[in-house]
Amino acid sequence: MRRNGKRNLALIMSCALISQSLISVQAETKQPSGYDVVEATATDAVRPYAASAEATTADGYKYTLSEGKATITGYTGTEKNLTIPEKIGRYPVTEIGYEAFEEKNIVSVKIPKGVTGIGYRAFYGCEYLKEIILEAGTENASIYKQAFYGCTALKEIVIPGNYTYIGQSVFHNCTALKNVYLEEGEQVIERRAFIGCKSLERMDFPSTITRIGSVEDDENAGDDVDYSSDYGYKDVLR
Repeated sequence: MRRNGKRNLALIMSCALISQSLISVQAETKQPSGYDVVEATATDAVRPYAASAEATTADGYKYTLSEGKATITGYTGTEKNLTIPEKIGRYPVTEIGYEAFEEKNIVSVKIPKGVTGIGYRAFYGCEYLKEIILEAGTENASIYKQAFYGCTALKEIVIPGNYTYIGQSVFHNCTALKNVYLEEGEQVIERRAFIGCKSLERMDFPSTITRIGSVEDDENAGDDVDYSSDYGYKDVLR
């Protein structure tokens, strides 16, 4: 009886070890929760099940993927006239991330209509950036704090109406900026959006704006600024 008891105990322990090993294998091979299955291509250069990892396209755009959408996070290419891609692989580009192009020697950039967020300091200190083309989209979009801070070669900007949020100091110290055209939409413009823009001559804003930042003064603007109406545009200059 003792021998049978020992054999039974050994058998039970062996079964437990096998069961534990199977559970461990299953845990290691299970797809992580919340990750997309990515088809790796030459363009994507993304590993399957690694959708949140930063990767780089063949033309130098760094990006991450989340919930089926791509965010541009950096640039390693040498092209000076950029057209941000509408898609990376099958994923639409919807955001330009934090400091993605900070202090890059780019001359122009075209941002597609699918982009709904231009991140904090995204183009900060791009002193050679002369032209920014924002394509009008159908979804509300935002330009976040200091996105174009210090773009000292920029002379004109047209902001489509679907850009409903323009953050604090977005165009801070864009010293060559003369003309600002904001198309009709229900925008919020935070204070100091155009502080230090000493060359401003015209700010053409629609009456549909819902809020402009704190009221102070316009001592940083040029003497001949045309505000186009009495809507209080000087609030955003300081």
